[in-house]
Amino acid sequence: LPDADLHCADLKRADLHEADLEGADLHGADLNRANLERAELRWADLHGADLKRANLCGADLKDADLHRADLRGADLRDANMKGARMKGVRLESADLEQASLAGNLVGADFSDGRLARADLSGANLKDARFLNADLRQANFTACNLYAADFTGARLGKATFRRANLRDAVFTGAD
Repeated sequence: LPDADLHCADLKRADLHEADLEGADLHGADLNRANLERAELRWADLHGADLKRANLCGADLKDADLHRADLRGADLRDANMKGARMKGVRLESADLEQASLAGNLVGADFSDGRLARADLSGANLKDARFLNADLRQANFTACNLYAADFTGARLGKATFRRANLRDAVFTGAD
């Protein structure tokens, strides 16, 4: 289904396991609890899509548009999101263990999320929220973390080399 027009489609609980959706228009689609495990979503338009509790484990979301997408509780373990546009994305309680994220994540909310061993190197995480998130061994090398909030986060062995931590909040983080 490369370049498919599925904007605003009702794909709730759909099984799209290993589907080729490269460049597909899924703008505003309802993908709540959909199975997109190992799906090819490069260049896909998921702007404003509902991906709550979706399975995106191992999915390729490189250069996808996830602006204002709702990924609360989604499984994004091992997902590739390098270059994805994610301004204002909701990722509360999402599992991003070993995921690769880079690009514009300004204002993203990772609260209560699991980002252990995630690679966020070079990402723009200005004003991002990591409240009570598991960030053990996460890589924040060369990130813009200006005014990011790490209140209560678990940071064991996280890397912050060359990161901008100006006005970042670490209250109760360990």
